[in-house]
This record gives sequence, C-alpha cells and structure tokens, in this order.
Amino acid sequence: MGEDFQGTKGSVHMNDAGAASITDIEGNNIFEYRNRRDPNPYQVEHDKLFASIRNKEVISDAENGAKSTMTAIMGRMATYSGQIINWDEALKSDKVLMPEEVTWESTPPTVPGKDGLYPIPTPGKTEII
Repeated sequence: MGEDFQGTKGSVHMNDAGAASITDIEGNNIFEYRNRRDPNPYQVEHDKLFASIRNKEVISDAENGAKSTMTAIMGRMATYSGQIINWDEALKSDKVLMPEEVTWESTPPTVPGKDGLYPIPTPGKTEII
C-alpha cells in the first residue's frame, strides 16, 4: 500500500511502512524519511484479531464501516450539489441512485447523452436530496 504524487518538478512516494521520499524530475533524491518506530499496521490488525479470538472477544467494525461509507456519500452529495449536507438530511434523503431491480437489462442511473458524453454534476444545479 502506498501513495504517489507526481508534480511538474518531481514526485513524492509514501508507503505503509512509514517511509517517504521526494525526488526531483531527474530522479535525484531530495528528501527521505524512514520511520522504523511504527509497527506495520497490517500486522497490528492481525495481532488484535488473533488476541480477540484467543480471549473470546468480538471485534466489530460494522458501525465504523457504515459511518465511513455514509461520510463518503455525504461528500459526494456536497460536491455534486455545492451545498452543505448534514448527517440527518442525508439519512432522510429519498434520492435513489439504483434501479429498483438490478438485472442485465436494467438501465443504469446515468447514461450518456446524444453526444456520447455523460452528464457532469454541477454544483448549484445538480439535485442531490
């Protein structure tokens, strides 16, 4: 797992082990950071899982997953509409983005126009809630 950012003057690379580097456009190393104190997050996750199994405990990330997903949905709603969207408004929304029944013949919620291009959400014009 890692992140890379490319700019006109160079690039940044970061990985899950806590390392990061910045290189210029010619590939010369400008900055390097190695954080060897942080444990591997994937190993920590497994250690916690195995400990919970041994101790007959439950790790339930369902609520955090649901809240995270709803936060992403709200971000899309706010971006598309250009409006501030609060949690209660988003939960009360009647907006349906999927066909009632999904089959191979279902029409997708967004289709290209006559020009072959898909509509672009426009803040202030796109209706979200």
